[in-house]
Amino acid sequence: MRVEIPYCTRCCFILPLRLGIIILGYINLLFSILVVSIEKWLGMRVSSIGITLSMYKGFNFDATPWLTIFLYILEIIFNIVLIIGAHLKRIRLIRVYYYYGVTTILATFVSYLYMRLQNVIDTVVISEICLAFIGMAVHVYLLALIRSEMNKRRYHCGGSYVNYITEVTFDPPAAWNESRTSV
Repeated sequence: MRVEIPYCTRCCFILPLRLGIIILGYINLLFSILVVSIEKWLGMRVSSIGITLSMYKGFNFDATPWLTIFLYILEIIFNIVLIIGAHLKRIRLIRVYYYYGVTTILATFVSYLYMRLQNVIDTVVISEICLAFIGMAVHVYLLALIRSEMNKRRYHCGGSYVNYITEVTFDPPAAWNESRTSV
């Protein structure tokens, strides 16, 4: 069975596609900076314990604060790449973020399933599942917007357009030239 990935023409049914990607990129950047500052603050307070509850792309896990800070610094770098690529209409930069986003979404989802199957996560909390679903849905929606932007015609090289108006030629009849010269 074949399933097609939806093609988006507008962000949230209101904004143009590229503007929506830029806005979501800035929101992700601000959120990542906020998380890094909170984790740094918590890292100083919890340095004696060494392990704290962390969240990445909506999924909770136990890790050292430096791992979470490292993941979100990478997120900041790639969000900057996305914002620059969307502002300047650079398809390579947008594609780099797209591959990064797909890779991190899949890795996060697989690691969450692995922890769930290994019973590392003992309790099922509805709020955690809802938060994970919302976090995953926002990132998948951003990736769908980016994919739709990459599939636009303006980014495809080698495309040619034919201006048929310039190819129209007019050969006047011989009698028309003679009548003009006699005047």
